[in-house]
Amino acid sequence: MNPIIIIGAPRSGTNLLRNILTSFNGASTWGCDEIPYIWRYGNKEFPTDILTPEMVTPKIKKYIRNHFEKISRKMKCNYVIEKTCANSLRVDYLDKIQPNAKYIYIKRNGIDAVYSIMKRWNAQVSYLYTLRKLKYVPLSSIPYYGFHYINNRFYKMRNKNRLKFWGPRFTKTEELSNLSLEEVSAKQWVACVDRSNASFKKIDPSRVYKLTYENFVTSSQDQIEKMAEFIGVSFEDNIQFPSVNDLSIGKGLRNLSTSQIELIKPIIKRTMIENKYPCV
Repeated sequence: MNPIIIIGAPRSGTNLLRNILTSFNGASTWGCDEIPYIWRYGNKEFPTDILTPEMVTPKIKKYIRNHFEKISRKMKCNYVIEKTCANSLRVDYLDKIQPNAKYIYIKRNGIDAVYSIMKRWNAQVSYLYTLRKLKYVPLSSIPYYGFHYINNRFYKMRNKNRLKFWGPRFTKTEELSNLSLEEVSAKQWVACVDRSNASFKKIDPSRVYKLTYENFVTSSQDQIEKMAEFIGVSFEDNIQFPSVNDLSIGKGLRNLSTSQIELIKPIIKRTMIENKYPCV
């Protein structure tokens, strides 16, 4: 069994990547798009998703690795693809659990990513999506997560349709209460990208394939072939991959107002420049 872990800040193309990679023969994944409850096993009450290698116990390591093995047996696959956006905050933690994993790390222009993140904070609740994830919650944790799920929905009803929290928990919830949605989303993107970059500096580059969302959607065939080679699967022309287009490039600049962009830019500017994105 070969774990292939996709890392990327929210709304950076990680779902698209997972759908592409699970189209390869011998590759599969869980029956929902993320498994945050499995990754947080043993640490569910920790206030953020920034878990460290020191927090990995033999019991946690065994539990998570067993879930990968289970999927491999159930789906009869050699390559288990995993994508949970909160993992962008804890790559070192993952690597302690799966030291032989290969990573595919995708980045996206911060303005576009932040715009898309903002939309998710105000998105409607999908109960079907929630039910699909429920089967991967440890039984002992269902009351805990159930309470927080309901609490988050009541908060949304009382606060202009904005969830109490969505996506990777990069800080304690109470530290965000006085921030605008633009500021919260920008800080979330920065935290995910900065922490991922720091982690990948410590990991053998031969285990990491890096790409940008923009490069992927404009030259998907080339990128898919290179990822197949990196993973170790054979590329076959007759595989039907999900469609890819470049319509979302520049969406943030097209849809955000000038005042919104002025709120976002000071927060993301350093990270944008460090990752070779223009931020004038």
